[in-house]
Amino acid sequence: MSYYIPLFKPNNQKEEVVPPRSNFE
Repeated sequence: MSYYIPLFKPNNQKEEVVPPRSNFE
């Protein structure tokens, strides 16, 4: 749930926007 959130708020979590699949896989 914290992988598509940064897509909407990249200003708050731009670090999570880069490794969104790293946490998934």
